[in-house]
Amino acid sequence: MGSRRGAVNVLLLFLMMGLTAVAGALLAITVRSLTAVCSYENGLCAVYAAESGAQYGLSLLEREGVPQNQVIEFSEEGRTCHVEFRDCDEGGGILISRGTHVASGAERFIRLEYELRPGETGYAVIVNKIGASPWKAR
Repeated sequence: MGSRRGAVNVLLLFLMMGLTAVAGALLAITVRSLTAVCSYENGLCAVYAAESGAQYGLSLLEREGVPQNQVIEFSEEGRTCHVEFRDCDEGGGILISRGTHVASGAERFIRLEYELRPGETGYAVIVNKIGASPWKAR
């Protein structure tokens, strides 16, 4: 009778070890998935910030043409936008925007090559080339 009880205890011990290993594996998978989701969300916030900066720059070009201030920065709800106008003249130039998620430091970039044409109520902006390569701020 005593040896049966010992065998049952050993089997229960192996069962508990197996369940602990499975629980640990599930926990590790959950943590990795959560980390990936958070990283994706931070990157998405940075993408939206970069797009906001590009939209702001394009609307400024439509209203005023080439701006006097070639560097514009603004922030909102934990995101910052850095917008620059490079190689500008009355015919066109390059608009670059960097969006940053402040808490994580995730950065995303947008680069637009554009042409400006005078219109009746401002300027017509024609985007010729779109890119997303990193760049250094001035």
